[in-house]
Amino acid sequence: MAHYFISRHIGAVQWFKQQGIEIKQHYPHCSDISIFKKDDVVYGNLPIHLVAILTKHGARYFNLVLDVPSQLRGKELTGADFEKCNPRFIEYKVIAKNTMDVVK
Repeated sequence: MAHYFISRHIGAVQWFKQQGIEIKQHYPHCSDISIFKKDDVVYGNLPIHLVAILTKHGARYFNLVLDVPSQLRGKELTGADFEKCNPRFIEYKVIAKNTMDVVK
């Protein structure tokens, strides 16, 4: 089992380092999730379709959630800004349904 962090945001990286979570690798972006294995733990922000694949293959995903006030939206946040936005991780398990399963 390995821990990974995915975020392009400098403030997120600064804040994450202060959390004391030992990670194997930080990725600013990730489109190839085949690098993650069963029982790996991934923190950060990923598109939902990639989270579905991760959880299907037995990895755990913790989304970085912030309560960003309107005056900070659209700005690059510092580590100090992150602290003001109630940062936390919420674990998600996503199950993708085949579009053929949708009732028309």
